[in-house]
Amino acid sequence: MTDPDHLRGLYESAVRLVTAIGRQYADIAADAANIAVTKFLEKVEDGEEISNPEGWVVTAAKNWAHNCIRGNTRHWARLRRPDPPRTPEEVVEQSERRELTNLVVEVAGWLLVEDGDIEMLLGVYSSDKLSISDIAAEYNLHPDAFTKVRFRMERVVNLAADTLLHPRLMKNSRNILATCVERRRGNPDSGIGGEIEEAMGWLRDHSEGRPASAVDVSATMLANTWARIMPVPGRPSMLEKANRRLLAGAAGYVVLEHDAISDADPDGFRDDYEVIRAVRRGLGFDAPGMGQTTFYSF
Repeated sequence: MTDPDHLRGLYESAVRLVTAIGRQYADIAADAANIAVTKFLEKVEDGEEISNPEGWVVTAAKNWAHNCIRGNTRHWARLRRPDPPRTPEEVVEQSERRELTNLVVEVAGWLLVEDGDIEMLLGVYSSDKLSISDIAAEYNLHPDAFTKVRFRMERVVNLAADTLLHPRLMKNSRNILATCVERRRGNPDSGIGGEIEEAMGWLRDHSEGRPASAVDVSATMLANTWARIMPVPGRPSMLEKANRRLLAGAAGYVVLEHDAISDADPDGFRDDYEVIRAVRRGLGFDAPGMGQTTFYSF
């Protein structure tokens, strides 16, 4: 069900049928199909049985495309495929989109860590737009085998995008989080639990004399998230490793005293809360509001 030829067939069917919906769907058909196949692969690897893979992928692709057209995911779609600028304001806007796109791809690369994966990812998203066959040949892979790897990498790109493009995440916080992810490159994944504990200790040590909500909810979200993604017996997937590295980046953000809002400020942990919340959203978890302070409120 997950062999490269089957995945390629699912992808091509989804592209064809999304394109057939109407002219406005043609530009996003490839993105819709890629995301749908990525989600299909994730469900299969999680042990879910899908009796009609083609029907499931085509439906998921159409749903994503409809949402994109309606505007629910248009922001990311426009980052991926911006319209040509026409006014000075649009030139600035497109430049900002390009900057965000580059940041998303860079963070995805830092989450992958393995140099070969990073180079392949940059090849897919490079301005040179090398063909899949060319990139596969460069790494001595059959194009179909590379397609399967590409789908796995795309899941990490989506993780980075869903986190960094969270609407409540401030620009400064976003850039500092990205720096924290970059700084821990090369650190062993076995140390992530200790990094989470260090962040939890920092929050406990700085909770006295300030509003409890931001600190308490941040600590609860951090502990709860780690409990849900911490290692289990078996070989971790590319996405599972990326999930833990991203949370470790958030933990690194927490222990920075002078981040987007200095921790000495009376409201100094609100930005930490927003960073952890964005990471939880990227992981697909619900994120509580400030008034929710227990594990059971999730």
